Amino acid sequence: MTEIGASGIELAGSARTGRPGLTTRHLEFMAIGCAIGSGLFLGSAAGIRQAGPALLVAYGIGGLMIFFIVRAFGEMVLAHPGSSTPDALAEKHVHPMFGYLVGWNYWMAFILIGMVDLTATAIFIKFWIPNLSQWIPALLALGLLYAINLCGVRLFGELEFWMAIVKVIAILGMILASIFLLAGGISLSGNYPTIRNIWNDGGIFRLV
Repeated sequence: MTEIGASGIELAGSARTGRPGLTTRHLEFMAIGCAIGSGLFLGSAAGIRQAGPALLVAYGIGGLMIFFIVRAFGEMVLAHPGSSTPDALAEKHVHPMFGYLVGWNYWMAFILIGMVDLTATAIFIKFWIPNLSQWIPALLALGLLYAINLCGVRLFGELEFWMAIVKVIAILGMILASIFLLAGGISLSGNYPTIRNIWNDGGIFRLV
């Protein structure tokens, strides 16, 4: 027996029957974990280095656009609980061929995102172990992901939940470290972090 959570997403299993499945806790932290990836931990560093503080404006505009898209998608899922995937909604409201193309595009996007995250993982490991070939940690990470996806639904949800917790703790740690560096005026490679760096050197939109 299945039940509908507060977010409108169908949960696998039921707490009343005792069957294993995903709970609202699992789904919420899986969503948070999916939103936190290599784009934040690795990609943002390159963006800040190239665009400087102006990247904050770009992130704000992009985040607002994504918010409205996800909000609209959520409304469509709630209105059509039987068609909760992008390809099914596109097929229902536009055209079957368009739904077919959206489905393949959705699949390809996640394949590419997976490869990007594996590459980012290899880059992080290579930073700590410079002599290690980059393909080795990428292959090990791929094997780990494959093993996790072979787990049962309940175990999969628990693993995703705790991995998302690790990401959240890492972000909170970086925020606290940033506040500590700003408050203490601690030098990093000869440069002192300060709020004035946002508008120094020609303003926020000047390339660094």
